[in-house]
Amino acid sequence: MRLLTPESLNPNILNVQYAVRGELAIKAETLRDRLKAGDKNLPFEKVISSNIGNPQQKGLDQKPITFARQVSCSDVWMGKMEC
Repeated sequence: MRLLTPESLNPNILNVQYAVRGELAIKAETLRDRLKAGDKNLPFEKVISSNIGNPQQKGLDQKPITFARQVSCSDVWMGKMEC
């Protein structure tokens, strides 16, 4: 078996970057900027990034979004729901 080293990797692997892109991420950042600037014309006080990764990870320190998780779960486990 060949030893895996940085020199033996494809250079494209070494240059990979993770970047959140797209319309949703751009809109969220715009809204965050407006809130930071003091814009009071928005119907909310903060932007929750629940579309990427784990929002409860260290640094973001967001409380779990129970309702969103319950709704997602209901799509899969509808038979388990008590209505």
